[in-house]
Amino acid sequence: MTIPLINISKALEKGLNPSKYIHLLIKQDGAEYLFSDFLSSEEEISLLADGYITKNLEITQKAKDLLIEISGEHVKKGINYKTLHQELQNSLIASYGKKQVVGFGDTYFIASIKELEEFLNRFWKKYPDCKDIKKITKILKNHVEKCGKSGKFAPAVKYFIGKSTNDGYVSQLIGAYENFEDKEEIEVKIEPQEIKNLF
Repeated sequence: MTIPLINISKALEKGLNPSKYIHLLIKQDGAEYLFSDFLSSEEEISLLADGYITKNLEITQKAKDLLIEISGEHVKKGINYKTLHQELQNSLIASYGKKQVVGFGDTYFIASIKELEEFLNRFWKKYPDCKDIKKITKILKNHVEKCGKSGKFAPAVKYFIGKSTNDGYVSQLIGAYENFEDKEEIEVKIEPQEIKNLF
């Protein structure tokens, strides 16, 4: 986890000391098991009182929104990942007849709701200006439909969004995003001709 110093400064401006800010980032990444000896119960009580974690010690939407604001990832606000996940499943059903398949490397083709959030979050860290959610949704649905029709399920949706490699970060979504054209379907109405006068 890399934390820019500017983000720690922004956290302080929002009333979060560095310790609480890092605590929330650890929770957001689901990495508590790596830092269990360092996360104080007093701090968790304080975060609970502030509404940043639940009684089950899970991060709240309020905390997620604050972390988004601090990191500058405003594009995440207002996204319903559950709805996006359902739309992708519906696209696969329409093109292949199933809502999920196992693709290359025994990887599930349709990302889980949590994976969609995680991988899109990484995408926006790399490409913060790609904010058009409707465009991204259409691109992901197009990818699902294309794979469903061909019966070839690679790359999986999460890896289509982006993945880290030895050579850096690779994303097919950014290429599709930059070259995307929203082609509206044009209905061509052909009027039947009067054929009795042709003979």
